[in-house]
Amino acid sequence: MSVTFSLKDTPYDKVITEYGEDYVPKDGWLELNLCNTNAADLLVLLNRSKDARNLYGEWRITELHDILQLLRKLNSIEFEKETLVDGNLVVCGRDPEYASTRVGQMRKLVELAISKDTSIVFS
Repeated sequence: MSVTFSLKDTPYDKVITEYGEDYVPKDGWLELNLCNTNAADLLVLLNRSKDARNLYGEWRITELHDILQLLRKLNSIEFEKETLVDGNLVVCGRDPEYASTRVGQMRKLVELAISKDTSIVFS
């Protein structure tokens, strides 16, 4: 399962891939897809959720400036996570490069939403 963050009313283009039809944001628009665990952890770091099951919602334009400030202050080390191995069970972690990249992508998405005066929706 995953959570997709995108600008409200993002326009999409239909594309044909080797796997069939897909929809991608039109040029100049972005979306960010995170697995449920990563989305939940990021929402907690941004003070947007205390419940890891609450993986849907909307950040209104009035909230985005506060979220952007938090993202600018967020040290990606806080988003890193060790890989855990317990016998045959492996819980993947987040290495420094991945954590930094994802925090940066979320910051760009929020900046774009502010510039387009729109909200971010996720589910």
